[in-house]
Amino acid sequence: MLRSLRVENFILIDKIELDFKAGFNCLTGETGSGKSMVLKALGFLSSTKGKEKFKKSESKNVSVTAVFDSPFSGKIEHLLKENGIDESSDDNLIIRRVLSTQSRLLSYINDVLVSQSFFEKVVNLLLDLNFQKDENKLFNGEFALEFIDDYANLKDKVAAFNKKIDEYKALEKEKEELFKKVNENINKKDYLEYALNEIQKANPKIGEDEELGTQLKTYKNLAKIHEEIDNMLSSLSRSDGVLKNLSLSIKSAEVLKKYDTSFDAIENTLNDQYFAVDDCINEINTIKNKYSLNDNNEEYIIERLDVLSKIKRKYGPTIDDCLKKQEEFREELRLLENFDYEMNELDKKTKKLLENIKVISKELNEKRMSACKKLDSDITENLHLLMMPMARFKTDFKPINETFGTIKAEFLISANKSSEFLPISKTASGGELSRIFLSLLLYSNNFSIPTIVFDEIDSGLGGEASIALGDFIVKISKKIQVISITHLASIASRSDNQISVKKSEKQDGVEINAKAVDGVEREEEIARMLSGSISKESLLHAKKLLS
Repeated sequence: MLRSLRVENFILIDKIELDFKAGFNCLTGETGSGKSMVLKALGFLSSTKGKEKFKKSESKNVSVTAVFDSPFSGKIEHLLKENGIDESSDDNLIIRRVLSTQSRLLSYINDVLVSQSFFEKVVNLLLDLNFQKDENKLFNGEFALEFIDDYANLKDKVAAFNKKIDEYKALEKEKEELFKKVNENINKKDYLEYALNEIQKANPKIGEDEELGTQLKTYKNLAKIHEEIDNMLSSLSRSDGVLKNLSLSIKSAEVLKKYDTSFDAIENTLNDQYFAVDDCINEINTIKNKYSLNDNNEEYIIERLDVLSKIKRKYGPTIDDCLKKQEEFREELRLLENFDYEMNELDKKTKKLLENIKVISKELNEKRMSACKKLDSDITENLHLLMMPMARFKTDFKPINETFGTIKAEFLISANKSSEFLPISKTASGGELSRIFLSLLLYSNNFSIPTIVFDEIDSGLGGEASIALGDFIVKISKKIQVISITHLASIASRSDNQISVKKSEKQDGVEINAKAVDGVEREEEIARMLSGSISKESLLHAKKLLS
């Protein structure tokens, strides 16, 4: 809800700071005192229309700051997180809009500069401004149906219904994509078969090209390898080589250990070395046999690398890419072969789902129309209580999609019994719109926006009508925060927070001030509203109302 408002250099306002409370907040003051300017300052947060006229002084910035406290709706929290905006440490949301001396518009959320569209999107989830006629919810085509679904407790069923429509649309899209893909593949069927056959024939293995490249490098150096192997074998096994010398040393150790046992360990070590060298000679001969100078492996490797290089150029650049292409070609050919079957299966699914959608749609529409019979009657009765004695309220339904059986709703009103029903936007005045919306709010089960603002909702009302209006506002203010201008003491006295707005003359022009009143000050303000001046009688009446 709105916790505080700070306005600077706005129209006739030099600077004001106001605190708001939960429940019903009213703005009171003499005609022309500037009450509507406070609401216009709130309106500046949601729309910059006419911003050129907002500056009180051209040498100062226009600044409007509103502080909202938690809890916030899931939509707001999602929007803030999505755009990287953190809540303040005290769980408040600080909304600020500035119009600079150069007429540059700057909007901030928790001191983060944001786009104008995003800023207004957040503000419109925090404030419902019913005094801006062209932005009134009653003119929003979606609002009426959403309200009816809320009133008739159909929101969960509508959500499930919309999910089925989404499923149907997804299936239709899948059919469209399948048809498009098959059409594309028909034109390149020969290519797909040729390409698939070429990759399958090459039968590449992941890592095969790297392994063959290493082998080829070896075969390119066979002569050198053989030369070095022969040198190694010669130095190890010739008549004066390592193995022969180790054998002679072992025989000497056998003789010497008879005279000194220390040579026993030396003999064992020499024996181990002898057999190790012998094993090396055998291993070297085995390796040597792998690299025959007459072997045709080199030719095979060159040919195989050439095959792999060609398919990598065409379907690569890597073997892994070639294998993925192979699967893609195989799948595209499978689609061609199974197109009729798959399309038939999708048709069956969409047909069955559409039948289900139409059944649910019919059920929803019947429940909506049934619920609206009582809603229309109740709203009409409320409007009679609010000085619209001949008014009739009606909800009109029209089909918008024959495929799904969906409808749209519109609120209509007739000024008197002989008048035809017309859309509210074409017949109702600003005050009437507020009363109609207020009447609807009485039947809302879900308030998604925490603060609602009205301007002179009691215009032209008095007596029993003002009492009924006061009852309506108090009921609604127990669910959400209500802010409204009022000229009626009977309504102001029932508010949880009364703000008095006054205009004063100064040497440099007119200035508007506003502050919350309580105690004696509030009694005096109520007394002024009752009789236009403060007297013993009006004060006594004011105290009675406030008690």
